[in-house]
Amino acid sequence: MLKRIVRTLLIRVLGTDLVEYVSHVYARTESIAGVLISDKDYPIRVAYSLLTKILDEFLQRYPLSKINSSSSLDFPELHGVRLPRKDKH
Repeated sequence: MLKRIVRTLLIRVLGTDLVEYVSHVYARTESIAGVLISDKDYPIRVAYSLLTKILDEFLQRYPLSKINSSSSLDFPELHGVRLPRKDKH
């Protein structure tokens, strides 16, 4: 369900068909989720390892108590991030 929502939002925002892209969605029990959009050739294991690392770092900075009590949280490390292409090997 979350993947369908992300795909629909991206199509509306980007105004393009996402046939050549894949959305990797990782939802955690802490009620947070991460989304990584990549081309079809981006390694799945790398995508989910990166999402795990980013969500771990986010939770270190913003514990659940802070997340639940704040209306807005900034994570500037991700502003404008474009990942370099990874080889499949």
